Amino acid sequence: MIVTQDREFARRVLDDPLWRPLAAVRERRVYLAPTRPFGWLDVPPSVNRLIGVRWLLALLHPGRGDDAASLRAATADFYRLFYGVEPGAAAFDALLGGEA
Repeated sequence: MIVTQDREFARRVLDDPLWRPLAAVRERRVYLAPTRPFGWLDVPPSVNRLIGVRWLLALLHPGRGDDAASLRAATADFYRLFYGVEPGAAAFDALLGGEA
């Protein structure tokens, strides 16, 4: 599995023959970490890392931590608490889509 916050890298790695020997690339297990309003995993350091841990749990251990519905609920709670907004359904789809 490859996890990145860089959309361009994710697209490039899937098309680059040098990366094809990796099983993650062949099996298209390249995922984009959410980045709105800031990165959920890396930069800048922020409270988004809290929800990023939930997102990673769901990605790395499907069925053992969060299912899609509970991840959406946790994300809605997080955005309400820290940003004072609740994304609509289309925004959630764009935010949590995750596949490159």
